[in-house]
Amino acid sequence: MLTRCGFCGLSFAPPPCSTPVDLAFIIDSSGSIGLRNYRKQKIFVKEMAKSFGLSPNGSRAAMVVYSNSASVKARFGEFAEETELARAVDGLPYERGLTRIDKALELTASDIFAKGSRAGVPKIAMLITDGTQTPAADAKGL
Repeated sequence: MLTRCGFCGLSFAPPPCSTPVDLAFIIDSSGSIGLRNYRKQKIFVKEMAKSFGLSPNGSRAAMVVYSNSASVKARFGEFAEETELARAVDGLPYERGLTRIDKALELTASDIFAKGSRAGVPKIAMLITDGTQTPAADAKGL
């Protein structure tokens, strides 16, 4: 089945991934991304999750959303299949804050991967952003 990319508009058929992975989506909910692009991110996350074939013993997905701060929206093992993840993604509100990529990466490392990933399984963090962190006195270098 062909899928149309929400960012570039190209059609593609993502190959199914047969290797189980722990995949963390780090989703930009800042004001600079804009509501239209936020919606495109959500489509992208759902399509990528589908290509990895989520299942209890296969690939698993987690989600972190960030703007002024970062928050865990789903942990590994919370969804047994893509349809459950898709519903959760659809329900993510748009926050419109600053772009604190540092906080998102730190939370993903210290919580999502440190507390919930499986040993011996490849770990993937997929950061989605418009590319620029908001300068702040307490910001950590990327």
